[in-house]
Amino acid sequence: MQAPPAQFNRRHLVLGLPALVATLDSVASTSTDTSLAPKEIANALGSPKRYGTSRLRFLAWDVYDISLWTEPRFEPANFIKFPFALELTYLRAIKGLDIATQSLKEMQRLGPMSKSQENQWLVNMQAAFPNVQPGDRLCGLHQPGQRVRFFHNGTLRTDIEDAAFASFFFGIWLSDKTSEPRLRSELLKNAPL
Repeated sequence: MQAPPAQFNRRHLVLGLPALVATLDSVASTSTDTSLAPKEIANALGSPKRYGTSRLRFLAWDVYDISLWTEPRFEPANFIKFPFALELTYLRAIKGLDIATQSLKEMQRLGPMSKSQENQWLVNMQAAFPNVQPGDRLCGLHQPGQRVRFFHNGTLRTDIEDAAFASFFFGIWLSDKTSEPRLRSELLKNAPL
């Protein structure tokens, strides 16, 4: 192996690092390798395709990586009519109560809901979301007309049989009213919008 040129120094390495990270993020977000589907997703969707991926960042912190898994006939504009899964791999430790509370806040931004829905949905999400550590996976599996199933690291946590809940919950990421349009665009980039 050749030694780096004499003018090469740490500054070059540091300056080149963002380009390397951007390249790795780009490669990760364009993967459509179906062999990587977690077992709970493959069991529910048959031959799922990774439709898109993204990373949620808040200020200077990476919060989670998210993947949308779908069947080939999936239509983003009518997402609620199709089976799919959203898989979140956490990059930070977060309390389950905080995940549930923030999810409800995001759902409230999407449209009106009754106080009883808010209360029931918060209780449901508290049952669905445990405290997470870096590397933990939470998966929401949408089965239209039936239920939403929530998994933690491949283990079923709860089922929620409520079509309105499903629309609001998955709308956090997939609705055109999302608070994270960049993330939505990356999740749905393999589709005509």
